Amino acid sequence: MLVLVYADEKAQEWPELLTARGYKATILPRGTPVPQGQADICLVVVSDPLAERFWMANLTMPTLLVTGALGPAQALGGRVPSLRLICHPSRAAGALDDMLQMTRDIHAGMLVLGPVNNCRLKADSLRLNPMPVSSSWTR
Repeated sequence: MLVLVYADEKAQEWPELLTARGYKATILPRGTPVPQGQADICLVVVSDPLAERFWMANLTMPTLLVTGALGPAQALGGRVPSLRLICHPSRAAGALDDMLQMTRDIHAGMLVLGPVNNCRLKADSLRLNPMPVSSSWTR
């Protein structure tokens, strides 16, 4: 899979993550028009997604936006038609293959995935409250 990568100065390790996993990555400066038909997916890694909204609106291929600013990034949903998945960097780095595949598979709408939660639930702290079943229910 060929991935176009747009990353700000704080996110230069992402192309290396892609190539280490066997993807072909083409790195383009932010704001550069996407070469038509030359990639399968676009990966945008920026710290301030709203500052990139104007050129991102011109992206035509399925787009994965990786940013820590999830709240502001959600505002791009109506402005960037190709935006399929917004993901926090802590989640995207550990599951990059899955994030890229999900971005390709989503054909309508947009999915937002927050940071990985390091909390663990203890089994004995979970309470299951099953719905009561009525034996008088009939068809």
